[in-house]
Amino acid sequence: MKDTPTLGLEYFQHVLLSLWLAAPHDPEGISPEVRTDLLKQACCQVISQTCAAELQQASGLDFRAYLNGSYRAVGRLMEEATSLCEQGGPSHRVTCQRVMASLETIGRYMENGHGQLLGPELPLLPCLVPEAMECLTGEFQKVRHLIPGTPAGILLTQRLERFTSGQEAVTLTRGSMDYFQQLVRRISDWDWQSQDGTFCPVQRFLVYINFNSKELMDLLVRGITENCKDSYASLERAEMLRKLRANFNQLHRKPGIILNPGYISLDTFLNGWFDLEIELQSGDSHGRDPNRPEHRHRAIGREEKALTLNASADQLAILLRLLDEERVVNARSLSQVFQCIVPHLSTIYRKDLSPSSVRVKSYHPEEGDKMRVIQILQGMVSRVKEY
Repeated sequence: MKDTPTLGLEYFQHVLLSLWLAAPHDPEGISPEVRTDLLKQACCQVISQTCAAELQQASGLDFRAYLNGSYRAVGRLMEEATSLCEQGGPSHRVTCQRVMASLETIGRYMENGHGQLLGPELPLLPCLVPEAMECLTGEFQKVRHLIPGTPAGILLTQRLERFTSGQEAVTLTRGSMDYFQQLVRRISDWDWQSQDGTFCPVQRFLVYINFNSKELMDLLVRGITENCKDSYASLERAEMLRKLRANFNQLHRKPGIILNPGYISLDTFLNGWFDLEIELQSGDSHGRDPNRPEHRHRAIGREEKALTLNASADQLAILLRLLDEERVVNARSLSQVFQCIVPHLSTIYRKDLSPSSVRVKSYHPEEGDKMRVIQILQGMVSRVKEY
């Protein structure tokens, strides 16, 4: 084969391109024996390049980025090879299968040797999906009888059934597979009989593993609301909500785990909901008392001619949330940060900002607002460097 590119992942792309151009006929003039030999060489070359890249970390090479990029490229090439395998004649399919075998060797090397450096957002390699799913399904079948038949238990069982049957509409990633593997492993260890506290065993389990589905969030909110239905006075409801929030925040959590990484966490959603509901109930019970802290802050803000931001209320919400989460300020809650700062600020569109309404905006920021905040922070970084 003439003009063969440097052996490595580029070679696999070259072979697949040749097959694609030759489809639906078998490629001519390419010796299967030579191809097999070069495929093996290319496989060894990619592994050698990965080892060399790891050794070059001391010289400034971002090995994690290199590894993740290579892993993603291997997955894409495997998808191309699978698609091409369905076209052309017998030798065409044989070549595709040989490409797949070499790519699988590379992928398993990366997964087994450097799995802790691979990002959870990466699509799981096609060659790893069947065995991982078969193992997960088998483990789930062993423990599914332990899950109680409560509404939360049914929700958990149905989600596991959809995932193990391959009915999930989203791309299967390394992170999602790892999440469900951890979830199933924890089922056999959980105490499903304990009835202590406000939340049932399944709810406590789902909080523990940060099962941040919209269905569970709605289910928890309905349960909390039901617990407060006998409190007729607003002040009583506010106090009951405070107790329920304390119970919720005392539940165990497993750090670094989440069902939907692209969605708000269960903790953030529930605590935001608690904050808003408590504020509304407290407001109803106190009326428009000018001596209440938030009303006093607004009055002070108007007297001091509040500063006008060259940013929107949505962008302000993100910035204030960052102050709290990065512990730039010492506050007992996110709500306190907004109550203390927002009354002294205004935007070019609104002069009187509500702390509670701005705080709510921080829970579901839009992509455009996040990008604007990033630009603001990057500008600050540049200025600090010039000081």
